[in-house]
Amino acid sequence: MKSPIFTFCQFCGAFPTKENPLSKTHIWPRWINKSLEIYPTCDISRIDRLNPLFPTIIETKRHQDIFTFQPKISCRRCNGGWMNDIEQNVMDYLRPIISNKWPEFLSPEQAHELSLWLALICINAELASPLSNTITKHDRDYIREKGSIPNNWSIIIGKNVGSYWRKRRGYHNYYSPASGIHRRLTKGDDKISYDKQITTFGIGALFAQVVSSKEPFFSQFHSFYSSIIGFDVIFPLQRNSPLLTANIPTLTDENINFLNQKDPWFLQRNRKN
Repeated sequence: MKSPIFTFCQFCGAFPTKENPLSKTHIWPRWINKSLEIYPTCDISRIDRLNPLFPTIIETKRHQDIFTFQPKISCRRCNGGWMNDIEQNVMDYLRPIISNKWPEFLSPEQAHELSLWLALICINAELASPLSNTITKHDRDYIREKGSIPNNWSIIIGKNVGSYWRKRRGYHNYYSPASGIHRRLTKGDDKISYDKQITTFGIGALFAQVVSSKEPFFSQFHSFYSSIIGFDVIFPLQRNSPLLTANIPTLTDENINFLNQKDPWFLQRNRKN
């Protein structure tokens, strides 16, 4: 399948040069694909951005394993620099976690590093299938420049014991109320703006859910209700002590399917209250 077409780095904004061309970017490291040896397929819609102000949507869909997809979304300096640093920082404990050999605990620093890596692969996956991008350039700049995650994000982890979610991504995004009003008035889709997203990952024995929004309440509800039902929220980190992995929730495929449904599970709980 042909990759989405970008004319500049989606992180630093650099236009390609001979010394710094656009680089094929893995959604996550190759070694994860090799270690999991599971190759589900998913439908990916293609979008061309020859003119970034007026992207052209190509309505064809093909089966493609998004985790082996290599779109040119970043320049060589970003891909081989700070993005590679984020990956290398989690290697020592991510490998055993994916293989269900969890360490006894994660330090606050390790929880920060893991949340940063999950945020990055969330961004990469969205850019690789960008029918309706939600994560803003502001958020990408924040992560690149500060080595941290904006406050309007929420990330939780769990222990995945299912089989369907061993190598899988779920994704939902939601349009802003203002664009919804415009859509009803014009009866058109051309002005829809998306401002909230939920990405769910199954990566071997690791479950993760990454939420971001322009409206802080959305991610705040996710953090709040996740902690109520027993999840450890690794961003925003709510402790300065080590995270004991024995207390991390264990999730079946059925549990993850519930957390991945289109109607956000944490807003359902909020409505009930």
